[in-house]
Amino acid sequence: MIHKRSLYLILLLLCTQIVNAQEKNIDALLQRLDQYTTANAQEKVHLHLDKPYYAIGDDIWFKAYVVNAKTGFPSNISNILYVELINETDSLLTRLTLPMRNGIAWGDFKLSDLYAEGNYSIRAYTQWMRNSSPEFFFNKTVKIGNSWANDLFTSASHSIEINGNLQKITTTIKFTDKKEVPIENAAVTYFVKTNDNTERGRAKTNTEGEITIVTTT
Repeated sequence: MIHKRSLYLILLLLCTQIVNAQEKNIDALLQRLDQYTTANAQEKVHLHLDKPYYAIGDDIWFKAYVVNAKTGFPSNISNILYVELINETDSLLTRLTLPMRNGIAWGDFKLSDLYAEGNYSIRAYTQWMRNSSPEFFFNKTVKIGNSWANDLFTSASHSIEINGNLQKITTTIKFTDKKEVPIENAAVTYFVKTNDNTERGRAKTNTEGEITIVTTT
């Protein structure tokens, strides 16, 4: 007849062996999982654009970062990044093939005058990412307007003269139409803010479409 204390000891040993076996199985499973995720690491792409919106004729400048989704560090899996510009009808307009260094790349899209205004998409991915779902690709929608719809364009130049503690600023503003023809004899109301003061003035453009504003601070 087995003594109760001996029976408890046998049961305890069996439970300990079962727990140890389960822990070994879990450790082995975690090890295999780590090996799989290392061998099949996923990449993530993020593009930092220089502006939130653009006009036809602009350049879309961007900096791209590619990281290892497992470690969060710059990815060394891929050396090439593909960045695409896509219009509202999902047609590919331009594809850039950019070399990466330490998971970083730079590039730009030149917005041709032939483009129409609207919402465009920027898509970025690596060749390695194509092994997974396109849901992992970087996608961003940007608004592109048509600056040529404006009838008035301005450009300005400045010159500064310093006399003692005084600073004289002369600003020349030129007004033209979309064909760069000067707008003559046009009445202009302007506001000039210097330090905490705001001054209002009026002027009329000359034959070159220019007005001159002089401020002293």
